[in-house]
Amino acid sequence: MIFFLLFSLTVASILDIKGRPIPLWISIPPLLAELSFLILARSWQFLLYRLGGMTILFLLLLACAMIGHLGGADVIYGASFGLYLGLSGFYAVLAALLFSLPYTAYMKYRRNEKPYPFLPYMLAGLLVTLSVNTFL
Repeated sequence: MIFFLLFSLTVASILDIKGRPIPLWISIPPLLAELSFLILARSWQFLLYRLGGMTILFLLLLACAMIGHLGGADVIYGASFGLYLGLSGFYAVLAALLFSLPYTAYMKYRRNEKPYPFLPYMLAGLLVTLSVNTFL
């Protein structure tokens, strides 16, 4: 199931870099697929843990979107991270924020305040988090 999220996030990252809007039919299916998988697996405690991670990341990124330049796809993929990884999804979003800091500092230095694509950083953060979770 994680490969479905990685594929969808890669396609969305390419669209984000090109400056195109991310359609909902790209960002919503991984979220619905994992949710239906967890419901069909009938592991209710595991489902509640993952829903907690999804809710926390969704609310955190929604607040950031209201304040800053995050888009709707960033919020949806953040919620997907919580649903796929539970509270470890927070580490993926934190890694994405850390990866985006040099570019943000460069844009501040150049006094260029336009929004930049954040989904590629989220993809990198997800890959790092999955690697750390796999190898540790």
